[in-house]
Amino acid sequence: MFFIHGGSYKTNGGRFYPGEWLASAGEVIVVTVNYRLGVLGFLSTEDATARGNYGLLDQILALKWVKDNIAAFGGNSSDVTIFGNSAGGACVGLHLVSPMSRGLFSKAIAQSGSPIGEWAVQRRPGMYVKRLAKKLKCPDVDDSETILKCLRKIDPEEIIDKSEDAKTLEDSLMLQFAPVVDGEFLLKHPTTMLQQEGSLSPLPVMVGVTRDELEDCLILAYQDKDPASIFFTKDLLRKYLLHLVRKDFMSGIAADVLLHAVYTEYVYRHGTTSHHKKRRQQQHKMSNGTIPYYENNSSVLPDIRTLGKIISDIDLKAPSVKLVNLLTLHPSVSVYMYEFDYASTDDVIANKYLGAKNAWVGSYHESELYYIFGFPHMNLSNALRLSEDQEVSNIMIQLWTDFAKHGNPTPRKINEENVVKNFTWRQYTEEEDCFATLGLQPFIARSYESERMTFWNHFVPLFTEYPILISSNHTKAIPLEECKITYAISFAGWILAIVFFVVLLQLCSCRMFKNFNVIGKIPIPV
Repeated sequence: MFFIHGGSYKTNGGRFYPGEWLASAGEVIVVTVNYRLGVLGFLSTEDATARGNYGLLDQILALKWVKDNIAAFGGNSSDVTIFGNSAGGACVGLHLVSPMSRGLFSKAIAQSGSPIGEWAVQRRPGMYVKRLAKKLKCPDVDDSETILKCLRKIDPEEIIDKSEDAKTLEDSLMLQFAPVVDGEFLLKHPTTMLQQEGSLSPLPVMVGVTRDELEDCLILAYQDKDPASIFFTKDLLRKYLLHLVRKDFMSGIAADVLLHAVYTEYVYRHGTTSHHKKRRQQQHKMSNGTIPYYENNSSVLPDIRTLGKIISDIDLKAPSVKLVNLLTLHPSVSVYMYEFDYASTDDVIANKYLGAKNAWVGSYHESELYYIFGFPHMNLSNALRLSEDQEVSNIMIQLWTDFAKHGNPTPRKINEENVVKNFTWRQYTEEEDCFATLGLQPFIARSYESERMTFWNHFVPLFTEYPILISSNHTKAIPLEECKITYAISFAGWILAIVFFVVLLQLCSCRMFKNFNVIGKIPIPV
C-alpha cells in the first residue's frame, strides 16, 4: 500500500503517517513517500523551460522503485495499491489518467481529493510565475528562460518564502503551484481524459469523503468564537463563489444569478434553524406589506456552517461524486464510494482548540486517516483512546486492506477476527449509485447528497456553457441581427438550464438521502 500525503501540494510529509500498525494489523506492506512541494515541486512556465509536475515525477520514481525493490521486503510488485488524502487523493486521480503511471499500480483509493476539482490542476501557472518573479525583483519580461535564469540565482528559502506572497487575496481559495497539463505526465485536463474511451487501465478504484470535510481549518481560524455567531454578507459569499467556480468565465450578471441560486439552495432550503426563523419572519413581513419583495433576503445571512458546507461541496464533495460518475463510464473499472461518518468524543484536536464547543467539529477533513493508520492503538500523545475509536480503527483497517488485497472492500475474513459484521460493500454503478457510510456500523445508502451534487455538477456548469452575454464597455458596435441571435441563444439556454435544474431537483427529492452537516475552510469573517 503506497501512501501519497496531502497538504495542498505545498506542505506535510510521509513521516507524519507511521505505517507500522496498518502494516501489522492488515498484513500488508506500507510505503510512505515524500515528494517535492510548493514552488519547487510545481512551478511551471507553460513551456519546455519548466514544464512543472516535478512532485508528481517524484511519485513516479518512487513507484518505480517499489516495482523494482518491494520483493526484497516480501511484497508483490504487481499488486500495488496507491492511496492518498486531499491533494494526495487528487494525485491518485492524476496517476489514474497519466500514461507515465501505467503499470505501476493495480488499485487506487482517492480520499477527500479529486483530480477534477478546480484547485487540483492549475490552469494559469504562468501568471503565478510572473508574480513570483516580480516579488523577487526578476526582470518583468515574457521570456521564460530569462525568468528562470533569474530565479535559479536566488536562495531557495527566499523563493519559498516569497511564493506565498505571489497569491493575491482574490486567489486565496485556490492553489497557485499545482499540477499542470504538461503534455507528458498529463496530456489533457483530467476531466477530458476521463471521458475518453480506453484512457484508464482495468482496475478497482475507491473514492470517498468525510461527512464534515474541511472542519480542521475552521478549528484554527475560529477557535475563540462561537460558530453560531459568525455570519457572512452576500458580497463576501459572491466573492468566494467567483474564485471557486472559474470566475474568468463568468460575467457579473451570471455571478448574481449564481449567488441567488446558491442562497436558495443552501440558506433558504437547507440552512440552519436561525436561517429558517429569519426566513419565516421575512415572509410574514412581506405578506403584510411591511417590506417590499426586493428586500426579502437582506437580513438572512449565511453563517459559518453554511459557508463551510458550500466550500466543502465545491472543493471536495461534488468533484468526488463527479469522479465516480466518470469512472463508471469505463466498464473495466470497478468503483466503490464512501463517506466517513464517525467523530470521536475524545478528539484531541477538537478538545485542544475548542474545548466544550467541540461538538460541532464532526468528521473533519483527513480525520479518517487517524483510524486507517491505527492511531487509537498507538502510544501517541495525540492518539484517540476510546474503545469505540479502536473499533472504528479496526474496521477501517480491515476495509482498506481487504480492498488492497482483493480489489473489493467487502470483508473476507469469516471468523471471529472479522470486525465488520453483516456488511457487503456494493459497487457504485450507473444503475445503482451506492455508497458506504463508514463508522461503528457501516451501511450502504444511495444517491449521495443528490440535490446538492446535482446543483454543482449539472446546474452550475451551465453558467460556462451558456454564458450571459452582457457587457457595459463594448467598444465595437454589434449588428442588430447578430445581437438578436446571440441573446436569443443565450436566453434560451438559460431557460432550458433552469427547467432542467428544477426537474432534476424534483426527481432527486423523491429519492431517499441523508442530510449531512458540513463545515468549511478558512473564510474571512465580516
